[in-house]
Amino acid sequence: MNDTQPAPIHLRAGGTSLVVAVDGGRLPRILHWGPDLGDLDDAALAGLQRAALPAIGDSAVTYPQPVPVLPQLAEGWLGRPGLAGDGDGRRWAPYFRQATHETAQTADGGVLRSHARDPEFGLAVDVEIQVLAGSGLVRQRATLRNDAAEPYRLTSLERRCPCRRTPRRSST
Repeated sequence: MNDTQPAPIHLRAGGTSLVVAVDGGRLPRILHWGPDLGDLDDAALAGLQRAALPAIGDSAVTYPQPVPVLPQLAEGWLGRPGLAGDGDGRRWAPYFRQATHETAQTADGGVLRSHARDPEFGLAVDVEIQVLAGSGLVRQRATLRNDAAEPYRLTSLERRCPCRRTPRRSST
């Protein structure tokens, strides 16, 4: 892409491709999850990211974003947030940012590890996404850490992966 916007990460294994946006200091967002796309260079991955951008509408409802693996209310997510909890009635809508990302190859397949913090709330999250070798299944893990002096009551920590609707074929 360019010096300020890294190319999306492409994890492949077992006939599956997972293309993940890691730009803007944000948590990972899934751009493609499906059949193996083959070898793609940075220019092709950048093109896929541009193609995934929706047309600009007149409100947040008509401007859907790529699905973040941990949706955040602070980013304008209109659905159920990925993290629910609070610190005694406060710290209920964290904003994880300044995310860092690294990839590695393991015996189980390629893995993307991301780390982000919300310094005001004293929370940190680690996200791991992996396409498993052999099966092509996608595995996600997330760990939340409270670095603040006050307790944080975790209600739920739910990751997201987009599931596209498969069109039905006509029998004619």
